[in-house]
Amino acid sequence: MAKTKQKEKKKEDVVDSLEIEDVPGIGPTKTKQLKENGIFSVLDLASCQMDDLAITLNASKETAMNFINSAQNVLRKNGFLTKEWTNGSELLVRRQALERIDTGSKALNYILGGGIETQAVTEFFGEFGTGKTQICHMLCAKVQQPKENGGLDGSAIYIDTEETFRADRLEQICKVQGWDTQKILDNTHVSQIYNASHLELLVKGIGHNIEEFGAKLVVVDSVTSQHRADFVGRGTLADR
Repeated sequence: MAKTKQKEKKKEDVVDSLEIEDVPGIGPTKTKQLKENGIFSVLDLASCQMDDLAITLNASKETAMNFINSAQNVLRKNGFLTKEWTNGSELLVRRQALERIDTGSKALNYILGGGIETQAVTEFFGEFGTGKTQICHMLCAKVQQPKENGGLDGSAIYIDTEETFRADRLEQICKVQGWDTQKILDNTHVSQIYNASHLELLVKGIGHNIEEFGAKLVVVDSVTSQHRADFVGRGTLADR
């Protein structure tokens, strides 16, 4: 297990050392275009949507796809992405390397197989007042705890689209649990979102914020509210 964690750490170091210019065909001009549009790293480029990248670079869809494929090949060559073909044993090793964040609830941890899984998107849904935001606040504090205590030793990013984040609630959680309140508040980075365009712009460049803050958790509370507000009625249903 120690060797696996060391290997994962080396992969993180490799990715951090890569520059967009390491992707074949990406020069200073295109690098500037990409960074102006929130694409700061090889990983950001590799995860772009073809249509969006074509618009960003004012290029054809074929050119955009070639850049995306080239970025993925750079990551694959450096061991960050799996090979195009891999076997079950290698996939099992990667699966076992995943970590989980303790939710603070034994029952919820059991349902989730041990907690919130890393390298994945976890969605909570339910009626108003069912505790979704409470879980998000708890996770922001829990992710900052040592790994032996169910955390990941990292900070949290909270993208707040409904003005639901409450610093005083996070403070209460910390005091009840006996955690360092000031440290947790300082390492919970909150962005207030005002419309759907703002949300999409922020999410597009979130990779840069993750690196800047050393974040191990990104909370979006909630994903759909601004789109419901900005695209009202049947006429805008497809856009929404």
